[in-house]
This record gives sequence, C-alpha cells and structure tokens, in this order.
Amino acid sequence: MLLAALAGGAALHGMLALSGVVLAGVVVHWRLRRQRARAEEAMLLAAGAAAAAADAVVLALGTDGAWESEGMDQLHMRLLGRQNELVERVTAAARGPVVVLLNVGSPKELPWLGEVQAVLLVHFGGEELAPAVADALLGASCPAGRLPYSWPRRLGDAPAVAAGPQAPGEARYCEGLRLGYRGFGAFGGGGAAPLLPFGHGLSYSSFSYGPLEASQLLGCEDPGGPSAVVRLAVGNRGSRAGAEVVQLYARAGPEGMRALGAFARTRVLEPGEEAVVQLAVGPRALGTRFCEERGAWEQPAAGSSVALEVGASSADVRATAVLVLT
Repeated sequence: MLLAALAGGAALHGMLALSGVVLAGVVVHWRLRRQRARAEEAMLLAAGAAAAAADAVVLALGTDGAWESEGMDQLHMRLLGRQNELVERVTAAARGPVVVLLNVGSPKELPWLGEVQAVLLVHFGGEELAPAVADALLGASCPAGRLPYSWPRRLGDAPAVAAGPQAPGEARYCEGLRLGYRGFGAFGGGGAAPLLPFGHGLSYSSFSYGPLEASQLLGCEDPGGPSAVVRLAVGNRGSRAGAEVVQLYARAGPEGMRALGAFARTRVLEPGEEAVVQLAVGPRALGTRFCEERGAWEQPAAGSSVALEVGASSADVRATAVLVLT
C-alpha cells in the first residue's frame, strides 16, 4: 500500500478541464495535490516509526509494466514518486539492518545504495517470485545471479546516451562496437565508472580462483577459425553452500577491445569444496572479425596474442593469462 501510494496518484486536472470548468479544475487539482502530499507525508512518518521499532527492515521498491514498457522509452532512470525519499527516511530511523527488495525491469539510479545493508534485485519474477524471494531472504537458497547489463550512475553515463544525441523517432548507434559495458568511460561523463558493473552479483559465500590454464584447440588456419579451452579451479571459501558464475573476458583483434568471451556457473559447492571450471573460447573472442570490404570473415594471424581475464564480474578480475595463437 505504501509503495503504491508513494509511486504515483492520478492527475485529475486534464479530465476536469475538458468539462469546461477550467478554473474550478485547477482549484480541485491543487487541493487534491495538497491532500495527497499530506497523506504521503503521513505514510512516510509511519514508515520511519515502523523502522525505528523493528529489528530489521525489508523495504519493497519498484516500478510496473505501465512504466517499463517495450512500446516506449522511459523518460529517466529514477524510481517513481517519493521512493528514494522513503529509503532515506527509513534508513535514518532504522535501528537494525535495512534490506531493499528491488522489483524493476531495467537499471535505476540508486542514490542511497551505500546506506542500506543489502539489495535483492528480483526483476519481474512472475507467479513464483514470492517463494523465491522468501528463500533468498531467509537463507534457504544462496543467491548466484549476475547482472546481464551495466548500471550507470546516471542516464548521461550510459554509452548509448553519452556517444551522441538522438533525434526523436530515431535510434542511432553512435557508440559503434562500444555497446553496453564495453563503452563505459569511452564517451564523455568524465570516464565515469558504472554504479554496478556488467556481471556483478553477490553471494552469501565467497570463492577463490586458481591460476588459468589456456590451451589452443584449433589453429588460425582452420576454416572455422581458432578455438581454445581455459581451465581453472574454483573453491568455496565461505561458510555457506553456493554456486559461482565464472566469467572470461578476452582482449583480441585489431581494436583490442575487451569483451566477454565465455562464462559458466559451477554446481553448488559445499564449504571447502573445489571444482574445475572449463570454458570454451570461440573464434570471435580470439580475434576473428568480419571484413565489410571483402564480405567475409578474417582469421587472426598466427603469432598474435590474446589477453585473457577471468573473474566474478567485468570489474572483479581474479586471474589472467596470455594465449599466443598458432
């Protein structure tokens, strides 16, 4: 109820103006806005009082399908209504930990991120969302999800926006190959880092990464291009059973751009248990590129090197190696 009330409220001015009573419509609209503001303030005060009396707070925030739609662009990246203020009020009053349950379908600005103890991102999980959230909050399951996109700190930091202006009704890919996580810091924004990097995700456990072993399987002269396999040991060093998502990033080709080359999720590891993770690296990650002039794929030259990085996210690198192609 609190979320729905703080997230919006109907604007009646337009409907009243259509009746021809414009002045009366403005007065009624102003009175309704004042009444709604008073109601919202009362609920914010109630939320702060409840937080002060609780041992812990689970605060549900989010948007809905009317705002996050495939048929239109969102006007901004902020949470709707006074939800950010709600977090500020609750964190200021709370005497215990505050956990935010974030039910959104796309990145949002989170100015309060450093003030809460945890954020559980659930997207729009459907009819089984509630039991899944309960299991994660109460520790029956160990989170292992990873972000499939970067979260900018603000809209202007996103590569698609920072790369150049967009005309109404047009979608211009000014960023070229530097899409998404590959473009942060490349266009304006003072080289701003994302709020949350591509591939980010936390766990109730912690994991160690062993050294990389990279072996080439197919050579540069193969018609399908080169391929390789990377192996490493991953161990659960925490006190809880959990799974880790191992991500491999490669820097190859004439542009030398770092890009995701492979990833794999381990099975659930018990505390102290290790598993060997094997990642298959294909030709595009090793430097195969399409030549527009020739209209054909070109393979990297023998002797060229590929920098390999493995980690828990695009910003959390745990092990590196260099593969010299043959």
